[in-house]
Formats: sequence, C-alpha cells, structure tokens
Amino acid sequence: MQGSFARKITYLRLSVTQQCDLACRYCRKGGEARGEELPWPALLRLASCAVQAGIDTVRLTGGEPLLREGCVDFLQELRPSVKRLGLTTNGTHLAAYASALAAAGINSVNVSLDTLDRKRFSEWTGRDLLPQVLEGIDEALKYRLPLKLNCVLLDDLTAAETEEFLSYAGSRALPLRFIELLPLAANDGRSGPTGELLRQRLTSLGYRLRPLENVFFGKGPARYYEVKKGDFTSCIGLIEALSNNFCSSCDRLRLDCRGRLYGCLYHRQHADLGELLAQGAEDEELVARIKKVSATKPRGHDFAAEPAPFSLAEVGG
Repeated sequence: MQGSFARKITYLRLSVTQQCDLACRYCRKGGEARGEELPWPALLRLASCAVQAGIDTVRLTGGEPLLREGCVDFLQELRPSVKRLGLTTNGTHLAAYASALAAAGINSVNVSLDTLDRKRFSEWTGRDLLPQVLEGIDEALKYRLPLKLNCVLLDDLTAAETEEFLSYAGSRALPLRFIELLPLAANDGRSGPTGELLRQRLTSLGYRLRPLENVFFGKGPARYYEVKKGDFTSCIGLIEALSNNFCSSCDRLRLDCRGRLYGCLYHRQHADLGELLAQGAEDEELVARIKKVSATKPRGHDFAAEPAPFSLAEVGG
C-alpha cells in the first residue's frame, strides 16, 4: 500500500483492548475514556480490509491483549490471511497461553519488561507480578515461541541492572531491545536515557558493540548490535524514536479497539472505521478509507517540539 512521502505501508498495530492488569507510570495517566471495544468479528473484518489494502503484518497490542477473552481464537482466525502475525504482551498471562499461542502459529511475541528488580517492578507498575512475568517467559521458551524482550529506557535504570538484563537475555538467547521513553501525557515530565547514552554506558562497562548490518528480528525499527565482554556475547536492539527517529521509513498504521485508524502515534488525525461499520459501510469503502489514511500519513512526529497530550494506553503503543 502506497503511503505518503514514498513510504510503503505494510504493518498494522491493532490494539484489541485498553484493559491492563498493570498501571505503568509512563503508560497510563488515569481516567482514560475507554469506550466500548468493537466485537471480535468487527475487528476481524477491519483487519481483513487492511490486508486487502496492502497490509501483510499485524501485531496485536493492548492494554494487555491476553486479558480480553477470545484473543487466541482471534489470532487463529486472522493467521491464514497475513504474512506475519505478532503479539505484544506484558507477560503476566503468558504462562497460561503459551501453548495456545504456539499452536496458533504466531510469528513473534514481544514481552514488555522494564526491570528485573521485584521492588522496582512493583513501584513502576503498581503490581507485584514480576515472578509471573518471568514464569511466562520460561514457559513460552518451552514451546519455542519466538520471543523478544522490550525494555523502556527509564531514568532509574542502573548500570548494574543493565548488566543483569544483558545476562538474563543472553542466557536465554533472547533479543533485548531498549526503547527510548516517549514524552506522553502519562509521563509527568519523566525522561530516560537516549540510545547513545546507553551505548556509552555499555562501553564504559567494558562491552564492545558491533553494529549488525541486515539483521532483523521481525519488521520493527530496531537497530541491532552484537555485545561482547570476555566470553559473553549477546544481541541488543535500540529503538531510538526520539534521538534517531525512523519516521522516513515508518511502514505502520495503528487501529485501536474502537475502530479508529491512525497514521502516526503522535498525531491525532484518524479515520473512524468503527463508525463506518455502524453505518453499514461495504468493504470497498473501508479499504478506500484505509488507503486514504496511508496516503495522508504525516511526514513525522513532533515529540521534539512538545509532548503528546495523550497516554500510550489510549492508542495501544
């Protein structure tokens, strides 16, 4: 599907719920207007129309998608129509669903995990659920689910914990991606290290970083590095949406659980596909509207100018 500024749009992030059992400080500001979630058949129809428009990769997000009953059944129904199917989860229910996700033939599971310290996890998320998340990761590995770990770079991430993350991911042969913290309404002015500061930290700790050219784990924008120190070798990815943004090659659209389709995480312009469904729109009209959002996708975000006035929970990441 042809997007604006010579970009090809092939990736849809589909938020299926705003429900979540965590309340991460950088994600939820409280009081989000949740609204009514579209039923699964409606979301399946919209995803199918997106595929007709040119999407070949769909990633389910939330909230926490596994909290919504029927999520795995939806994945199974959607799987035959897409080239790649992914899921982003906080991991709290991964142990219970690992077997079913493997059976569904999912291509990628991203687990959001910002700390390995139980006390800090409780402080940042409001829940003491780190043991369940770690259990979920181990259970998923038993079923050979293709996992990646996502760690948002927070300002209290210590050097010691950075090394602990490297050891944890490396011992499990898991790609570990560090993500720059976006300035959103829920952050209350919080900031985090840039990718460059993380590279400097790793170098100061004695690690050697070597860029990995043409190495990808899925279709995300991460740039990957081999990380070595003595006998230790692992792989990390950096997603530098602020300091080294990738807007010029962004290939994604975002659809929330109410059917609102966004061309950019930052900008609020959207097409209300849920409303079109309620009005009885045919597939041809839905496909045309999806293509229009793609064709008018903004050139890039404006986070450098001012924070976005919404929370990540409202758009599903």
